[in-house]
Amino acid sequence: MKEQILILSIVLLPFGVMAEWSDCGIDEETNCEWQISDGVLTVRPKAGATDVAIPDYTRDCTMTKSDQCTTPAPWRWDNDESSIHTVNIENGITSLGAYAFEDMEMTTVHLPDGVTSIASSFIECYYLSNVNLPDSLRNIGRSAFAYTSLENIVIPEGTPENPTIVGQYAFNRNPYIKSLVVGENTMLDSDVFMFPSGYANLDFNNFSIYCAQGNTTCNQAVEKALIYEQSEGLIDSSAQVSDYLTIYTKDTSGQFYQIDDKLYATADLMTHNAACDDAANCQAILDAASQGKPFEVGGKYYATLDLFASGAACTDKQNCEDILASNGNPFKVGSKIYNSMADFANGNYVKHRIYTIEEANFVAGPVNRVSIRYR
Repeated sequence: MKEQILILSIVLLPFGVMAEWSDCGIDEETNCEWQISDGVLTVRPKAGATDVAIPDYTRDCTMTKSDQCTTPAPWRWDNDESSIHTVNIENGITSLGAYAFEDMEMTTVHLPDGVTSIASSFIECYYLSNVNLPDSLRNIGRSAFAYTSLENIVIPEGTPENPTIVGQYAFNRNPYIKSLVVGENTMLDSDVFMFPSGYANLDFNNFSIYCAQGNTTCNQAVEKALIYEQSEGLIDSSAQVSDYLTIYTKDTSGQFYQIDDKLYATADLMTHNAACDDAANCQAILDAASQGKPFEVGGKYYATLDLFASGAACTDKQNCEDILASNGNPFKVGSKIYNSMADFANGNYVKHRIYTIEEANFVAGPVNRVSIRYR
C-alpha cells in the first residue's frame, strides 16, 4: 500500500446570507411561511399558529399551458427554486394543498407527524424518490404522487373508525414502485395506479404489494392495472394478481407483521424479507434501534434498521458500535473501508480515495500528513 502526500489549499469564503421567510399566500396572508436555503425548501407555521394548512394553488403550467394556470405556489417564482433538492415540512403543518410542489425537481420530502392530508401536492415531481408518510396521515388525495419515482411505499394504517383513504390516480404513472404495503384499515381507490383511459405503467416485473388479510381494495386496484397492461401486451396474459400480491397478518400482539411463520418488526423490514427470530427479538430490535444501539438477529449484529434491511451485518457488536460512532467518517467492516452507511448497505467499499488527516488517523492509525491517498 502506497502513501502519497498531497498539498491542500484552503480558500476562505464569506458566510452566505440566510434567506428571509416569506408568506405562503398569493393574494392574502396565510398562517405558514417558507424559505429556501442551501437547496432546502422549508415550510413552517407562523409563530403561534397550529393546525396549519399549506393552501391550494393552481397549476404551474410547466407541462400544460392554460389561461387558468396563473398562480403557482410562491416558491415557484424564487430564483433558487431550480436548486431545491429537499422539501422539509415542519411540525404544526397538518395538510398540504393542491399543486403545492407540482413539477419540482426535489428528490426528498420530509413530513412531520401530524400531517393528516395530502392533496395533489406532488404531482409530476419526476425525481421524487424518498418521502416518509407519517402515521397520522389519513388522506392521500387524487394524483398526490402521480408521475414520481417513489420505490418503496408504506401507507399508514388508520383505524376502523378513521381509515386511511387513498384516492384516484394517487400513484398513477409511477413505474419505479417496487413495494407497497397496505394495512387492514386502508382503502385504495380502484384507479389508484391508473387513469380510466389506461396508463398504469407499473413495472410488474419488479412490483410486489403487501396487503393486510381481508383488505379487498388491494386486490381490486392491482387487478385493474394488471388487466390493462395485459390488454396492451405489456405483461404475459397468464399472469395472476396472486403473482404480485402477498397477504400478511399481525401477530397476537397486533404489533408485528407476519407472513406464514415469519415475523417482521416493521412493514419496511417485511418488504425486504428481514425477519426477526421471534416476537421477543422483534421487540428487542425496535428497542435497540430507538436508542441508537446495535441489535442481534440470527447470530449476526446490525447497526441500524436500514442496514438490517439490506443484509449488511457488522463483524460483531463492537464493530456495530464503531459504525454508529463514526459520525460521518469512514469506518471499517472486516478488511474493507466504507465512506458511509449508505455505501455499506450497497456494498460500495473504498478502492481509491483521498483521506483527510482525521480520516487517515481513523483508518490507518496516527499519521503526520496533511492527507494520504490509498491505492
